[in-house]
Amino acid sequence: MNEIKWNRLLKLLSVLIPTSFTFFVILDNAIFAWSDNYQFVQHVMSMDTVESVVHWRGIQNPTIWKIAYNFLITCESLTFFIGILALYKMIKAFNEDKKTFEKAKFWGYITLILTLAIWFFGFIDLGGEWFKMWLSPSWNGQPIAAWLSIIFISLLTLYQMPEPSEFT
Repeated sequence: MNEIKWNRLLKLLSVLIPTSFTFFVILDNAIFAWSDNYQFVQHVMSMDTVESVVHWRGIQNPTIWKIAYNFLITCESLTFFIGILALYKMIKAFNEDKKTFEKAKFWGYITLILTLAIWFFGFIDLGGEWFKMWLSPSWNGQPIAAWLSIIFISLLTLYQMPEPSEFT
């Protein structure tokens, strides 16, 4: 296998990682542990386990918790299905010319951007800063969200790198 093929394989892997990750997250959130993860959303949004002067930001409405949780599951599901589409298009274009493969990468960018949006914007910005999740001794998801954000940024960086032929 030549250098261009290895590079394309790395691009496929860069999309496979968040796609497979969101698959397992969906299984956990929507099927196997719905109530456990719903409790996480409930406690973070209600701010009932943090001491803060900004408790007015807390949301005490179970309907809004369910809407937010279902929206999160929907975003994760959308990310997964877009990731599958990206992988399909990239595999189909794997042995094609550079222009065709680059065009096939479009949905991979969307997959990586969505995963970053979910875990950085959703968990670090909204959960962490707006709802002060980082103050909670038991419902703090910021450390894992930070790690995931670093991973997704790294994958996005790898993904957008040009093919080896462009370096010469």
